[in-house]
Amino acid sequence: MGSYRSRESAATLVEILSESTASERQTLAQQSLVSLSGRDDVPIGGWSAWLNEAVALPEREWQARLLAAHIRRERELESELQRTERRLADAWNRIHLLTPPEQRLGGARAAAEPSGPGACGRSGSIW
Repeated sequence: MGSYRSRESAATLVEILSESTASERQTLAQQSLVSLSGRDDVPIGGWSAWLNEAVALPEREWQARLLAAHIRRERELESELQRTERRLADAWNRIHLLTPPEQRLGGARAAAEPSGPGACGRSGSIW
């Protein structure tokens, strides 16, 4: 339902969140509200206030706020992805430096294996 970016969809999801017992439906409603709104900073109890504010907005302002939130979220995720890629590259470099040269990929073991056209190594695999 989070893919339908309407205030009516949001109202239905907020209603599900207000159910008295925790359930998988509530978890899915929370995830759908994050998807619908582009906001991951609203606590479960804050969605009602968010919805009340949204209902009071003109349609154009509602759409503009959704767009702005989605753009912000995309930028945050892109930044997080870049940080993760840097950490992964740093970890790979540290592992490479800590691994004895003869145990590294492409190290002494690779030099001892047959090479050239048709050479597949012991397993018969080109990998």
